[in-house]
Amino acid sequence: MQKVKLNKWSFLALALLSTSALASEGASHSGEAVVAENEAVEKVQESPSQAYMRDLLNDSLQFNQAKLKLEQELQLEELQLKILDVQQRKQELRGQLYTPPAQPSVQAPATPTAKPRPYVAPKPQLVLTTDLGGITKAGVKVGSRLEFFNLGEKFRSGGVMYIIAKNGEGKVVINRL
Repeated sequence: MQKVKLNKWSFLALALLSTSALASEGASHSGEAVVAENEAVEKVQESPSQAYMRDLLNDSLQFNQAKLKLEQELQLEELQLKILDVQQRKQELRGQLYTPPAQPSVQAPATPTAKPRPYVAPKPQLVLTTDLGGITKAGVKVGSRLEFFNLGEKFRSGGVMYIIAKNGEGKVVINRL
């Protein structure tokens, strides 16, 4: 027996053809004949080809359901792996941010070296000023950050206090306190 591959569309076409054939036959017969024919159809045993087609359709349906379930499980596994990967990267980055760098072993120098210079924080730089509605704000670069201050506002940079003010010419400047 030759195997026939059926899909949803071929099954639908087969069902429509058989339904339309029954409908055209029913239109040509009287009402009593249709009832008698329907009773006869119910009594007729399923032919081997019909049973084979039914089995093929059932197998196809079961296969498609199992395939869909496996595809969904695969997608779920992929998403879980991506989540784990992101969490591992997050842990690695946290470790890099909060773990102090390893100190290399330092041997006592044989010759005296120059005294190390103390760290001097860079001076804050005035980047921009704006005057909106009578309120003057200054954008100041403090280290690697850009912060905004009002006139007369004090701030600390590198342990030194500064204030935003206007000089005699009316320009906004940063003065050390």
